[in-house]
Amino acid sequence: MATILITGANRGIGLALVQAYLKRGDSVIGVCRNSSEALKRSGAEVIEQVDVSQQDDLDKLHSQLGGRTIDVLINNAVLIGTAMDPFHWRRNGSTPFAP
Repeated sequence: MATILITGANRGIGLALVQAYLKRGDSVIGVCRNSSEALKRSGAEVIEQVDVSQQDDLDKLHSQLGGRTIDVLINNAVLIGTAMDPFHWRRNGSTPFAP
């Protein structure tokens, strides 16, 4: 059993990954700014109030993990503002996915 940490785990692809890894029998930590009912009901450990673009939030996350080993990190969180120029839109969309 692996320990999987997934950012952006509250909906969409992130939530689907949480469900898939839990079904496989892995231990899953779902990280997000604001949780969803589906994530809370999933059985994953949920860590909320984490904005991956803020170093203070990442430091708090590190403290909350308490030295646990993470076997797989899936950075699924995406930052989209109200106005995003084409360069940043492409950069966000071209992030490679890995199994």
